[in-house]
Amino acid sequence: MPDGAIRFEGSGNTSLTALSSDWYWEQDSSFRFKKVARSASANPLDGFSESLMIGLRRWEMPGARAVNTTWDQHRAQLEAWQPFRDFQYVVGPGSHGLLYLSSSGEPVFNAGGRPVGYRGTARDVTAHRVSEQRLRDAQALLQMAVKAGPVGSWSIDLPSLELTWSSEARAMLEVPAGDPCSMEYAINSYCPEYRGEVRSAFAACISAGKPFSLEAQIITARQRRIWVSTTGQVEHDATGVAVRVRGALQDITESRQTSEESRQRDAKLSLTLQTMADGFYALNREWRFTYVNPEAERALRRPAGQLLGRTIWHEFPEAVGSNFHKQYERALAEGVPVAFVEFYAPLNLWVQVRACPSPEGLLVFFSDVTQSVRAQQEIIQLNADLEERVRVRTAELEALTKEMKTFSYSVAHDLRSPLAAISGFGQILEKEFGPSVSPRGRHLLSRIRAAAHQMEEMTEGLLALARVSPAQMRAQPVDLGQIAAGLLERLRERDPHRNVDVHVMPDLWGRGDAVLLTQALSNLLSNAWKFTGKQPQARIEVGSRTGSDGQTVYFVKDNGAGFDMNYASQLFGVFSRLHTTSEFEGTGIGLAIVKKVIDRHAGRIWAESVPDHGATFYFTLKTADRPAAADAKGPDLPRIELV
Repeated sequence: MPDGAIRFEGSGNTSLTALSSDWYWEQDSSFRFKKVARSASANPLDGFSESLMIGLRRWEMPGARAVNTTWDQHRAQLEAWQPFRDFQYVVGPGSHGLLYLSSSGEPVFNAGGRPVGYRGTARDVTAHRVSEQRLRDAQALLQMAVKAGPVGSWSIDLPSLELTWSSEARAMLEVPAGDPCSMEYAINSYCPEYRGEVRSAFAACISAGKPFSLEAQIITARQRRIWVSTTGQVEHDATGVAVRVRGALQDITESRQTSEESRQRDAKLSLTLQTMADGFYALNREWRFTYVNPEAERALRRPAGQLLGRTIWHEFPEAVGSNFHKQYERALAEGVPVAFVEFYAPLNLWVQVRACPSPEGLLVFFSDVTQSVRAQQEIIQLNADLEERVRVRTAELEALTKEMKTFSYSVAHDLRSPLAAISGFGQILEKEFGPSVSPRGRHLLSRIRAAAHQMEEMTEGLLALARVSPAQMRAQPVDLGQIAAGLLERLRERDPHRNVDVHVMPDLWGRGDAVLLTQALSNLLSNAWKFTGKQPQARIEVGSRTGSDGQTVYFVKDNGAGFDMNYASQLFGVFSRLHTTSEFEGTGIGLAIVKKVIDRHAGRIWAESVPDHGATFYFTLKTADRPAAADAKGPDLPRIELV
């Protein structure tokens, strides 16, 4: 059939031939085209001729795609031999783009009523589809523009340059409705730095028909600065002469401010990430680096240019399957931040990591903690070494203490026998040969016996001192007042002729070992009793007070001989005495024992004195303890008469 001709033959069905169509077609029983004819007004099928369609099914045409239904639904309709109307599909693209077709058809039956194919027509609906799409695009742009800010329109007639503004444009520029408008006024409303650009855009639009779109600041009639987007394009008459320029004006101040604030935030964030002391890198969901800050470059020993766009597991393969891998995958899979400290052997690096999931992927902050981890490991090792040294030293000290205890008992035991012999033999000599011995000889014998007795007392003192150190402490609440009263009672019984006033504070509680504290108080009170021996009216006081640090301070006070404070540092030494034996008897071991006991209780002991005006010995214990049953206090320093 020659171009420009169309025939509708064979069916006698006027419903198809009456259609205003671009093509007539026929299909066989397999739905393949066996005939295609184009009307004189129709455009040729783009990219291939009608003859090339012969033998093809509709869905086998190049680039064929169903538009208003699916191919499966269309084939089902054909296989049911039903007529169809306005089935739309697209073919191409060809040299002129896509071609949209609307096809309608009816089944053809033979004389026996058996279907033998289809025939029908098709129309080119490309222009209609394009118009619909443009309308949708325009509506979308309009909606976007409305959301972005107010929009006004304007036009300039040529060649008069008379300017017309819409009410929206006047309101945007705050120009009263009655004020005249001119192109010069409009250009001068732009800030000076933009006026040259605006003039050039208008000139190019008028002379060359070049549309323009620019963003600039305008000063409104009320002297406010706003940002506007100005667009314009020229219109021509039928002869091609430019008759006016039309355009739109949109207030974009808010979007510019938002954009500027966003830019400033991005700049601040970028500066923060660039200068922060921690390493930082970002990964997308394909594990590719999208950002690496300088500290991360330093720690990873790779410049950002070698990492950006590349996958972390490819660049650091040793991390695959490691705790880094497991923690990062968990953060992404569960959408939770993770934090951990891990060693990365290839870089010999300990890092503290915080990985936070984001919509784009994973944000990873890390810091190099190698020095602190190694310092901690060294401390742990030092502690272990110290514990071992302490264990060894403790064992050595225990062995030495045991050895010293054995030695002390051995010395004391070995000294007792010769001392007893000396004392015994001296007594026999004095008894049997006393009358025949000269007075000087008897004096020497008494000196020998006195010295042996003193040495025996010193031996007993040494044994007592030795027993203090290794003694097992049994800390418990102890009523020091009750112990002191009992000790003073025994001193009174031993020396009943003495007249001594005693003041003992009741409920004088402390915490410690009762046996050792009794030993300490015994020595302090014995000294007080001894050194008040030359006072006609002796006085001994036992009590406590609160120190400046809030700690309980216990004291034993007397009005005896006292001592010179210049020699106070010698008080607690072994065999140290501030009075001669002729003045007061003693071995010089008692106060050394007291200090040992107080040391065992982690306390302090000191003394204050004035010669011939008595002495006060103070001591503290690690804790003062008072049982609940002893909460009620009696009067301070009651007088207790020991008779």
